[in-house]
Parts: sequence; C-alpha cells; structure tokens
Amino acid sequence: MVQSYFSLNDTQDEALERQLGVISNSFMSFGTFSTSLQGVYSWGVLRTAKFAGMVMDIDRIGATIVDKDNKQTNLLVFIQQQGPRQSLNENLIPEMFFNNPNSIQKNVGGVSATKILKLANDQGQKIYQIDGSNISTVLPQLNHDSQVITDISNAVASGKVVTISQTKVSLNGWNGSGYIINDPNTGSGAYMISGGTKWRTYYRGYVRGTLWYWFDFCNCTVGTIGFNFYNYIKRFSIYFYS
Repeated sequence: MVQSYFSLNDTQDEALERQLGVISNSFMSFGTFSTSLQGVYSWGVLRTAKFAGMVMDIDRIGATIVDKDNKQTNLLVFIQQQGPRQSLNENLIPEMFFNNPNSIQKNVGGVSATKILKLANDQGQKIYQIDGSNISTVLPQLNHDSQVITDISNAVASGKVVTISQTKVSLNGWNGSGYIINDPNTGSGAYMISGGTKWRTYYRGYVRGTLWYWFDFCNCTVGTIGFNFYNYIKRFSIYFYS
C-alpha cells in the first residue's frame, strides 16, 4: 500500500518536473499502513476493542528540488501543485486497493483535506481563502469546531493563508472539517482534517477518533534560490460503509 503511494507520487512528480523544468530527487521517505482499534470502556475500565478503520501513516517524504534555470517561481508552482495532489492520493490509493474496479458498489472510502474541500464545493458551500485582510469578516461566518477556528486564527496571525469551507462536511456517517494552511512565500502547506465521534486536534499532533489524518509540511529555502528541502508528515484513515 505505502509503496504504491510513493510510486504514484514519483510518477506524477516526474511528469510535472518535465513540464516546469524542475528536478526533484527523493530521499529518506517512509510510512506504514495499519489497522486502527477503538477501545470500549465501562466506568473507566477497558472491556473490549473494536475495529475502527485503517490508517495510512506516511511519516516522512524527503526530497531536494532544483530548478534548471534557478527560478523561484517554478519551484513555487511545483510545490503548490504537489501538495493537494499528494493529499488526495492518500485517500485514492487505499480506495483503489480495497474496492473492486469492476463493480459500481464501493465498500471502502476515505477522507483527506483535499477531498473534503472538493465535497464541500460539490455541495454548493462557499470556499474561503482567509488572510489578515478578511479574517475579521469571514471567521464569524464559519461553522467549525473551536479548535479549528483557533488553528485558523493562529495561522493567519503568523502570515499564513487558510483555505476552508463554510461549514463541516458529512460523508457516510463521518462529520468533520478539512482545511489547508499555506505559506504564500514558499508554497508549503499543512493539509489538516478534524472529525469523528470523539476527537481532539493539534497543529503538530493528531486527530483522535475513528477517522484521523495529520499532515505537516515544512519548506525551507537554503543557499541559492534554486535549492529547497522539504519533509512532511501525513496520516490518513479509510473507513468501511455499506
């Protein structure tokens, strides 16, 4: 599963590299795919555990990216297109693996920040890009949990731009939020999801519950304009439905 995820990312990256004149060399990347269990408690005592889904845990993707003409604009475009695509791949790969391609009945579905924003757009929701110029007018219009609102406020205060739907999204019993925190100067971003029956979320942590996903992306320019190093951490969960 994880090997398929990395393979698809590399293939798509190579196509974009040729288009933009960028060279990206991967290194030291790893992740896991595992089963998630949820405890059932009575008076604080664990009685049993039940199946709660499967988790794609991509702990690290590393690469050096160089533009052939040393153009920062090309690197920015590459990173901005790479992030949403790799976010979406984390729900697409398990869905393709577990669903029968010859059947219209889909037994497995997953969520990622990119997928949630698409679903919200398909539902006719407003999709906001929030920065320092409009946060005071947009924030009161949002219907999300308090921790998500806090994340938005903190991100905008540090100069980031947040993309989020007007309200939470429901999908086959799952209810939550998906949002992207971008650095407009580097193109790097955090692809966040929060939701489930019981959950907590941390900017550099995880969402606890039946479904959880964590993405943290850091981009730093070192030396010349044409050299960038990045690594990011993602977590994704798929769920079964009838």
